[in-house]
Amino acid sequence: MDYTRPAAVEAVQRVTESLKARNIDVIVVKDREEALNKLKDLVPPGSEVFPGTSATLDTIGYSAFLKGTKEYTNLRDVVAAEPDPAKRALLRRRNTIADYFVGS
Repeated sequence: MDYTRPAAVEAVQRVTESLKARNIDVIVVKDREEALNKLKDLVPPGSEVFPGTSATLDTIGYSAFLKGTKEYTNLRDVVAAEPDPAKRALLRRRNTIADYFVGS
């Protein structure tokens, strides 16, 4: 999929309407920079964040941002750093109650 081209306005409108009909809040931004800044605004510093595997998060720079900051606890990195399989399994379960789960 080509993430460098903007989606068609009609497609964005259809998806937005569909999500809103399901009581899901929608924020539409104009570009990667605005998306990254909005996400930074929505997730307060000090939060535990579990980032899903996401081409969108990679594309807007959020994955790299999380890896490069100490302002947040990146729970994906916490799990990856745990060498003990049993402890890693417990950490994965704990991720289900993260302050924020971020995906695309």
